[in-house]
Amino acid sequence: MVDDMKQIVSNCVKTVARILDQVVRILEKVADLLSYKIVFVAAAILTAMMLLVAAAVFMRYVFNNPMLGDIELVEFMMVGLVSFSLAYCAVEKGHVAVTFVLEWVPYRAQAIINVLISLVNLGFVVMIAICSVQQAAVLWNRGSASIMLKLPLFLFALVLTLGSAVFSLVTLARFLDSLPSSLSKEVKK
Repeated sequence: MVDDMKQIVSNCVKTVARILDQVVRILEKVADLLSYKIVFVAAAILTAMMLLVAAAVFMRYVFNNPMLGDIELVEFMMVGLVSFSLAYCAVEKGHVAVTFVLEWVPYRAQAIINVLISLVNLGFVVMIAICSVQQAAVLWNRGSASIMLKLPLFLFALVLTLGSAVFSLVTLARFLDSLPSSLSKEVKK
């Protein structure tokens, strides 16, 4: 009777692990696809920023006629550039990680610490996404606009929201992917 119960529990755990693995793979594919799409937008923004700065310098020094609002526009473009690039950087595992302390810790403890770090990271990224949506609503209700170009500010908060949401998906996929290694009793070599 006890052996049968152990077998049933073992089968249930294996089934749940398989389902979680499938969910993680689907989530990773969606997050990776979205991050690869928005990084092209970030690249276009970077190109536009370079052209704008070059044109502003040319206008200022050749024609002695500076462009109005060029600095403001570059600042706003930076919001899109950074927020759309973070998710891609996470997919490529390009973020800085300090691992020299964890090298001295046993594998299981490393896995648990990595899960905790991923959870904290996920919390921060989701908080940024939620707060930027709230800020966009505030800016929309106030009708806030930039000083020089009179661009509506809520648009840039929504850009930050989109970038943070994709970054949250990537972080969630990484968090769920790190769970099995912290729960398993096997030692990885």
